[in-house]
Formats: sequence, C-alpha cells, structure tokens
Amino acid sequence: MHTYKQQYIKQVGDVMVGVVTTVKPYGAFVDVGGINGLLHISQISHDRITNVEQVLSPGDKLKV
Repeated sequence: MHTYKQQYIKQVGDVMVGVVTTVKPYGAFVDVGGINGLLHISQISHDRITNVEQVLSPGDKLKV
C-alpha cells in the first residue's frame, strides 16, 4: 500500500529541493513536495548561528 508521502520520498538519502516556509528562533520549516519538515538551527551551518533570520528567509530554496 502506497501512502501520500511515499510518492515524494524515493529513497532514504535522496537529495531534494525544498522551500523555506517559516523561520523561527529554533530553525526553519521547509516544504519538500508537500511535506513540511523542521531544519533545526544546529543543522543549518557548521558556524554558530544566533539568529536564523540572518541566514534564511521564507521562499529560499535549499537542497535537503
């Protein structure tokens, strides 16, 4: 049985393009083919980030 999510996720480890929908103090929500996921602040950069809004904005495209 195939679910809605399985249509978009081909395999674990695939690289897809996502769009930032919302920026919060703890990270950003990214839409990947109709599925929203949280990109935690600790996963955005190897450098220390204190303000996510300085790095990401709604509408930014990311490879996830």
